Order: sequence, then structure tokens, then C-alpha cells
Amino acid sequence: MIKILVIGSGFGGIYSVKSLLKKFKNKEDIDITLISKQNYFLFTPLLHEVATGTIATKNVIEPIREIIKSSNFHFIEAEVNKIDFNKKLVFYDNKRIDYDYLIIAIGAKANYYGIKEAEKYTTNLKTINDAINIKNRIINALEKASKTQHKDWLNFIVVGGGPTGVELIAEMYDFVSQALERNYKKLEMNKVNFYLIQKDNSLIPLFNEKTRNNTIKKLKEKNIKVLTSTQVTKVAKDYVETNNKDKIYAKTIIWTSGVTPNKIEAIPKEVLHPSSHFKVNEFLEIEKTKDAFAIGDCALFFNKGTIKPIPALAQVAVSQAKHVVKNIKLKIENKKLQSYKFIPEGYLLSIGYGYATGNVGNFTISGFFAWWLWRTIYLFKLIGLTNKLKVAFDWTINLITRRRDTTKI
Repeated sequence: MIKILVIGSGFGGIYSVKSLLKKFKNKEDIDITLISKQNYFLFTPLLHEVATGTIATKNVIEPIREIIKSSNFHFIEAEVNKIDFNKKLVFYDNKRIDYDYLIIAIGAKANYYGIKEAEKYTTNLKTINDAINIKNRIINALEKASKTQHKDWLNFIVVGGGPTGVELIAEMYDFVSQALERNYKKLEMNKVNFYLIQKDNSLIPLFNEKTRNNTIKKLKEKNIKVLTSTQVTKVAKDYVETNNKDKIYAKTIIWTSGVTPNKIEAIPKEVLHPSSHFKVNEFLEIEKTKDAFAIGDCALFFNKGTIKPIPALAQVAVSQAKHVVKNIKLKIENKKLQSYKFIPEGYLLSIGYGYATGNVGNFTISGFFAWWLWRTIYLFKLIGLTNKLKVAFDWTINLITRRRDTTKI
């Protein structure tokens, strides 16, 4: 019996299991186990639409036992706290499990870059609870503004100008605009301020220049204040302070500025980079280990000849998952492993209702067609027919009525 163990139920973990079951279909001598502290898969690319009332919360999560079923598959709901690579043992809940091959896909969490109180006073967008909290905070801000007329309740800050920050603040603008028009008629949209703060000199660095320009233009059309080359140095309960010594006041502050890997105690410690990433070679094997691989946000990987690590994206995790499974099969067959190289499928991001932009190959697309394409791609990437149908229904209702859910949970 060959035991293959996967840790993590994000894109990397789930697609590793799906690929393993496909590669070793009806192979009863291959035992596949997934360990995760969550018993569901979360489709994170649509969290910003959950946070702004377009998609129902339950429609972006899918129970693992529902989407993965096989006689040689087992699921353990637990949090892994230590891995001994020398003895090929994984420890969890005062128990341990051995493996022949290991895939680590534990993902990442928000990186606050040592800024005190940032975690305390801001909300991130990594989990389903984060999305719920953001929605609650926006609605609470509107309720408070309608009662107190305090202008800070109508100020909204998003720190981080990557894809998540851009998509979120654009949807927040549409959400607040529609809410004021329908439910808070005493509040005026021209008194609402949205700030997108980016420490780099441009937004969405992964995208080409034309896409970045399209993004800036669309955000400015929405009167969103874009502050580039601006680093947040302090976060308080109702304001942020920047490297320019400016204070920007707001009751709602959201943090989408970078990630850092989730941590697991490792033996030997040398497998980890000082950044807490697992150090991997060209085959995605963890250095100084045998038969162990790391993928996605927790792995430090460079395309050959490059000096920057590949980006922390869902498409990276999916691509690496499939490649690692291929290499595990080759190992079992005593064949030569294949080197990995990340080749982007293209980048698209939505900027509010009816508009998206991005680059696919050498082409830049934008407008309603790009937005339709963005939605179509994500709809088909959702795992599980039920969720595909539910999200399609949510989008159809929103398309017809332009209504968003403003329930505070």
C-alpha cells in the first residue's frame, strides 16, 4: 500500500487530491488522505462579491466530503502542528500519521509587515468570516452615518492595491452606491470617500501597463482616491497614518496588502526559508527531504532565470498541484521527474458591475465583454454543480434587479 498525504484544502490541496484520484483511478493499492482544519473548500476569488452582497455566503463553500468521493480517499478534519520529514511523520491533535509521499499546500495568511495594531483594527479578506465581517462593517457604517451624520462613517479605506484590493474596493463602491440609492436616501453619495492605498508606484504589478491604466481610469470614474507610492506606517481604530505623515480617517479599514505563509513546525528546520516558505527545487520537492513536495502560497519557487518568486495566485496552486501529482506518479514508476515552470494563463480582474480588464497572452481586453468572460471563467472553475448553479442564479438576479443583499449577520 502506497500512502499519499495532502495537507490543506485550498486550491493546491483540493486539486492535488482531484488529480491524484484521476491519475490513480481504481488503484486500491494507492491510499490518499487529505488533512485540513476546515471541512470545506472555499472559492476565494469570489470572496469580494460575498463581502458586497452579490453572492450568498454558502455558495462559495463546498463540503470536502461532498465534492471528493472515492473508496481510496480519506479525509481528516484537524490542524497539523508538526512534520518530521526524516521519519516521514505528520502530527496533529496528539496523533500522528505516516506517509510515503507528502504534498503540503497550507496556504498563507495576511502579512501586516510588523505594523502594530493593523491586525486588531483592520479586516482581511482571506476567509469566509472575513467576507462576512466586511459586509457587516460596511452596513454598520451606513447605519451609524444615518444616525450620527459623522463623516468618518462614510470613509472607507482598503490597504493594498493588488487584484484583491482593486476588486474589493470597486465592488464596495457599487454596494454603497446602491444601498444609498435604495435604503439610505438621506445620505449623499458625494459625501462618501473611498481610498485605495498602494505602497508600490503602481497598482496590480502583475498586469501589463495598458491594463493598469484601464484600472486607474475606471477607479477614478468611480471617484475612488488611489494613493500609490504610499505606505501605511500606523493603524489606529479610526485612521491610518502614511509615510507622508498624512492621517486618513475612516471607521472601516480593510487590509489586503500581501500574505505570509501559514506556519508548521518542521524537522529539520532547514527546509524552511526565513520567510517561513518551504524551499523547493525545480521539481517542487522540498529541499533536504525525501518524497515531500510543497505548492502554492507556502512554497518559495522561482522560474528558471528569474529573481522574483512566482506570484501567490490560485492558478499557480492549481498548476503546481497537477505537476506534483505527475511527478509522484513518475517517482512511483522510478522514472525521471519533470521540471516545473509557471506559464500564466492570463490575468483578469473585475472593477465593479459590468466592467473588467486584463491581459490574456499579448492581448489586453476591457469592458463588458471582459467582465462577462471573467464571470464565465470563474463560474466554470467553481467545484460542484450545485454551487455553479447557485452562483449563476445569484448573478442572474443581480443582473436583472441590480439588488444586493444588505443583511447584517
